[in-house]
Amino acid sequence: MEDWAALKPSERERARDNFASAKLAPSGSRAGSWEEYQALPQDERDKLAAQATVKKPRAAKSRKAISPPPPLPAPSPREIYPREPARGELRSLLDPATLLPLQSQP
Repeated sequence: MEDWAALKPSERERARDNFASAKLAPSGSRAGSWEEYQALPQDERDKLAAQATVKKPRAAKSRKAISPPPPLPAPSPREIYPREPARGELRSLLDPATLLPLQSQP
């Protein structure tokens, strides 16, 4: 299926035409064609093989799942507030809309 998906639309159309013509041909003529091919010398078979379309190499797919990096540890309260805030000072350190600590301005 991957090989079919990798084909260009024109190549797919050609493959469909080849398949349809092979199905319409009587089985005796298909067997005869195969026998004719087998009767060819090896160098002529190699020439025919060289004329066939060459598959482009594709990158290998990774079979191993990549795990996400471990989560970062939560900062300690001492990292957020290096000193203990005074009782009224705590409200000024919080964003009133989100109640998250305000970013300290250097």
